[in-house]
Amino acid sequence: MQIKKESDGPDKIEAGVLQINPSRKVLITGASGFLGRYIFNELTAKGYEVHTIGRSAFDSKNHFLCDLGNEEPNLAGQSYDWIIHSAGKAHVVPRTIGEKEDFFRVNERGIENLFRALDANSIKPTSVSIISTVAVYGVSSGSNITEQHPLGAMDPYGKSKKNAEQIAMNYAEKIGARLSILRLPLIAGKNPPGNLGAMIKGMKNGRYFGIGQSKAKRSIVLAADVAMYLPQLSHVGGVFNLSDGVDVTFKELETLLSKLLKSTPPRSLPFFVAWLAALFGEFLLFFGIHFPINFNTLSKITTDLTFSSEKAKKAGWNPRSVLTVPNEIIE
Repeated sequence: MQIKKESDGPDKIEAGVLQINPSRKVLITGASGFLGRYIFNELTAKGYEVHTIGRSAFDSKNHFLCDLGNEEPNLAGQSYDWIIHSAGKAHVVPRTIGEKEDFFRVNERGIENLFRALDANSIKPTSVSIISTVAVYGVSSGSNITEQHPLGAMDPYGKSKKNAEQIAMNYAEKIGARLSILRLPLIAGKNPPGNLGAMIKGMKNGRYFGIGQSKAKRSIVLAADVAMYLPQLSHVGGVFNLSDGVDVTFKELETLLSKLLKSTPPRSLPFFVAWLAALFGEFLLFFGIHFPINFNTLSKITTDLTFSSEKAKKAGWNPRSVLTVPNEIIE
């Protein structure tokens, strides 16, 4: 993506080139998180004036210490052109009512507290970007799912993010701001969280097993590419699924990671053996005991789940394939 800088005015596109305003003031929540740090580093390098909000200390000279899930930040006297909400709770399987409620406290109340604080200022942002997830669709299988698919999430994570999207839509409409919602699948980067991080950890300690021929496909995206194209997508506005467009199989990921880790490819369990293990997991689950695999998890890792990013491509999204840039995944 071509980028040039201009001295004043908002970001804009001229002759297919995004013109970056280096004095544009940006507020990022969750900048100390996995994806948030990529976004912070990218926008800082591009010359934006970046402010951050987080519940822990962060290496930004303009940082507001605040737990958005529990309180409103004090933004009195501040005005921002662009808000990027990357903070949120994810990558945890809730096992208690309190853990389930935490998703709604952090993901819903957090964005509400942010917008209330912004409302206290007379100058409102002209652009709002929300980092969301494909979990809002509430599906465990499917191919080339588009942004038009119904939002059927009922689990605490997907439902809280779905509700957060609606809160953002209402706020953007209220103040007349341009809104961009980025729905992300599996995110790749150095020291990734979530399922990819668990996969790497399992392969390192020899506890990861493939299932059958590991043919199931997943959409994946590079964190660095999300950060790089965020200004472009923010300028266009809209709801976008983002993926690298390749839809890797578990076998391709296993092969790539084993090369990067300089280890032998992981062993594979025959599907019938995995099914028996899932049956045992269901038995334990009946007694409230969690086992690494049950019928739900078995289904998730043996069926395709991919998302179309064609809409984003029309808005300038041109990502790299995760398989071609292994240095972006492991230190």
